[in-house]
Amino acid sequence: MLEVSRKNTFLYFTIFWFIVSFLYFLGLNYISNGKADSRLIDAFIFFLFFLALGYASKFPTKYISFESSKPLKIFFNHAFASMVVTGIWLKLNYLILFELANQSKVYHQFFLDTILWRVIIGILIYSVFVIFHYTMLYYESYNEKLEREAELKTSIIEAELRNLRFQINPHFIFNCLNSITSLTVSNPDKAREMTIKLSDYLRYTLAKSEKRMSKLGDELKNVNLYFEIEKIRFGEKFEYEELVPLAGNVPDNLLNVEIPSMILQPLSENAIKHGVYESLEKVNIKLNCIREGNYLKITIENNFDPDSKRNDGEGIGLKNIRERLKLIYGIDNLVSVNAKENLFSVTLYVPIFNEARP
Repeated sequence: MLEVSRKNTFLYFTIFWFIVSFLYFLGLNYISNGKADSRLIDAFIFFLFFLALGYASKFPTKYISFESSKPLKIFFNHAFASMVVTGIWLKLNYLILFELANQSKVYHQFFLDTILWRVIIGILIYSVFVIFHYTMLYYESYNEKLEREAELKTSIIEAELRNLRFQINPHFIFNCLNSITSLTVSNPDKAREMTIKLSDYLRYTLAKSEKRMSKLGDELKNVNLYFEIEKIRFGEKFEYEELVPLAGNVPDNLLNVEIPSMILQPLSENAIKHGVYESLEKVNIKLNCIREGNYLKITIENNFDPDSKRNDGEGIGLKNIRERLKLIYGIDNLVSVNAKENLFSVTLYVPIFNEARP
């Protein structure tokens, strides 16, 4: 909708209406034999009056809306308003031209002869302004609706992502507490170490619970911490290849790549659950991060006992990962699961939007 406070809109509308008024003046020159100053005053009054009307007509369109009034009532209201406005314009034009400016009798007769056309022009111009403002009003309403729908959609997605982030396996916490309880008797030093690491792990988890994205380097540190905790529980039953940013086994240009917060946690839990839990042999867990085109390729793999009983399909953790990546990036093929012989691997492809600068 037009707003006087918007300087650019005011300027553009004024220029447009000046052109219309100039055409009106040319029309008067073409059909009138009076003096040029009469036609100029006539056109100038036309310009000022309908320029003001162009802005004033937004108020009736704003308060006489289709939502609050019936179409027939709206039509009659604006029809009456157009006649009143046209009457005011003609009366004002007549007073200035012939009583104040004392223009010629020739132009007076021309004014009277064209009164019907002036009425039609006045009503037509008022109608154009009203239609324009209704169009702009509903255009703004439509845009606001789209914005509200986008905000609602974003809120829903955020709620879904938050719900998926919070679905961390509670059995891990319970098992850790049970292990700490047992270690307090058999190995107090290990119990203290495990308590400290669990505290650091939970502190990171809570800090990232409200953040959608985190740096790869921070996520790797937390994954390493998770495996250190599990290492205390399982001892020599599994080994993992530690990825530590400071050790240089992750390319520096990938450390600041942002990935979904806690996205690596379900991968780690999946490797422990389906590898270490269900295998009688020693399990080796390997996590690898490389760049592949415009994607960060994260792969975690572990050996498993092919004779052990395994559930068909993906677990809740992998389903959550797939769903989170789809919600964030709008792509549904960013997770690849592969089980071959005695090696199980999960690969994530995370689009790269930023990366570290050396």
